[in-house]
Amino acid sequence: MGVFAHAQTAEQESEQVAKIAAPVIPQQVRYSGKLATRTGDIVEAVFSIYAAPEGGEPLWTETAEGCD
Repeated sequence: MGVFAHAQTAEQESEQVAKIAAPVIPQQVRYSGKLATRTGDIVEAVFSIYAAPEGGEPLWTETAEGCD
């Protein structure tokens, strides 16, 4: 096998590993819970998704206002 053929093989293997290791990103995240509030209180919930377990800016944020 020549150097060029070896380089192509390594590149193809790298692409295959990248395809296997690619994360699956869900289109929807379901969440359910119960907030301990008094009846009639208005609640604001902020949901955020981060790239790392700690620190950094959120990749996505959504605020649900007026939940009761």
